[in-house]
Amino acid sequence: MTSTGVEVVGPRPIICVVDDVHRDLAMAEAVRHGSFTHVGVELDLGRRPDWLHDGLPDDVEWRIEWVKLYEGLDLAHAYVITGDDDYLATWEDLVRSFCAQIPIGTDPADVSARRLQNWIYAWQRFAGAAQFTGLRPGLAERLIERIAADADHLRRHLTKERNHRTLELYALLIVGLAFPGAYDDLAAFALDELGRNLMDDVWVDGVHRECSTDYHCIVLRSYLGAIANARSASMELPSEFLERVSLALDFALHIQRPDGITPRAPTATSATSVACCASAPNYLIATICGGRPRAGSPARRRRPGTRRFPSAAISLPAAAGATVPRRAPTSATC
Repeated sequence: MTSTGVEVVGPRPIICVVDDVHRDLAMAEAVRHGSFTHVGVELDLGRRPDWLHDGLPDDVEWRIEWVKLYEGLDLAHAYVITGDDDYLATWEDLVRSFCAQIPIGTDPADVSARRLQNWIYAWQRFAGAAQFTGLRPGLAERLIERIAADADHLRRHLTKERNHRTLELYALLIVGLAFPGAYDDLAAFALDELGRNLMDDVWVDGVHRECSTDYHCIVLRSYLGAIANARSASMELPSEFLERVSLALDFALHIQRPDGITPRAPTATSATSVACCASAPNYLIATICGGRPRAGSPARRRRPGTRRFPSAAISLPAAAGATVPRRAPTSATC
């Protein structure tokens, strides 16, 4: 990626795949007082924390979740709802201190990718508030500079395969589309590579290669977001891209219980099945057929019977939910 030197004052509107979540006012209130909760542990770290050393010394997962800064979306939601400028000031304190303290490439590629995505999602949500007049002086330029450096490093250090590569490429697509005048080929590169990764990772029957219901839905959400955002930007999508995502949606339908919950098959960090709602919002599912509800979408009642997905070694009774895949999952986290 190369910057063209075009001045950019903020992100172009993009479609946020998690726009219906991370709207927790209590979370936003806690964060503006410097309190962060991850994996069930709450720490008081302040609004300008030590991003390198704070956290739990013996728990790397706590820091991984923390530095992704999902809380920015909660802060932005609280800012929109209440009009209180302190929520915006909190986010500004957090991102400015992160930029000042953390060298490029400190975190794993997938973690940096999620942070980039969440920074853009939050910035967009703040900018959508009626009272928003811009970030504090110098911060927009600093953020754009940091996003460019992070994206350049990420592009040169992409994970070679599987679900982490998908989310990393999706983050690059979001960066390229959010700042279309600033980078020459980033969005096109990311969409092309997402297509290649899709063909490698999602088999011809629509099952993701890791045979985890959790990872399947997480990956599917990124591909649905890619389709929606590419169409919004008038980017062409190959028919095979749409067809393979459609097949993945069919599998997601068959692993969803009648109550709408998708059981999480065991992964490297989960030894037992737990209930989690990992499916994409319905408006993203509708993007597969240009905005019309798909035949076989979750809104359609499933008929009794069994559909087989040979590559996953799964038989799924249509009315009874999913069984656990018999292939061993890889040791990856999201």
